[in-house]
Amino acid sequence: LYDRINHNFIPGLTLEEDTGLANELVTANFIWLFKMPTYSEKTIALSQMMPLIKSSVHQIARSEGLGYTAGADIGTSGENYRACVVHIVTSKSKYKESGMKTVLKSQVQNRLRGLLENGRLKFLADQMKLKQKAVPLGKHDRSVLAARGLVHRGLMIDAGKAKKANALVELQDYHFLLEQMLDIEPLTLIVGDLS
Repeated sequence: LYDRINHNFIPGLTLEEDTGLANELVTANFIWLFKMPTYSEKTIALSQMMPLIKSSVHQIARSEGLGYTAGADIGTSGENYRACVVHIVTSKSKYKESGMKTVLKSQVQNRLRGLLENGRLKFLADQMKLKQKAVPLGKHDRSVLAARGLVHRGLMIDAGKAKKANALVELQDYHFLLEQMLDIEPLTLIVGDLS
């Protein structure tokens, strides 16, 4: 399945895959792929926005009665690509209700639009600027970043470059990414007990 996606990433495409597990669970994944170098302001902005996106997606799951398992993650594909993956796990019966796939995608997009409008991004941008000024980069930070890079990407992260990129992130970087996520249809990947 991942091989099909990696070679055939088409925004707006919907792929469904029955896992063969009779566990009554279905996961709806909405995936946006961005071309962004590792130390770019947009890459840093995406990682800084993830807690807001995760919280928004969790609110969808709770308001729709889908359960507690929902969130968002960043995936990497090589040195220059980042994927924002929003996922919501629900019961097979709830998923099979009419139009649930469309409803979920619409609600994800509405929550992302809400982030553009509610002032939380401005607060995030201000807090990140203050953090960069206030917190010096210590030995511990450097070793944690290096280890995280090795674990997640197979490459060490240069803490000095990351710190400089963090300081360059502006409010418009967050806005640009969210606008891209609203303008470009995600690849929709539905996996689980679909039989």
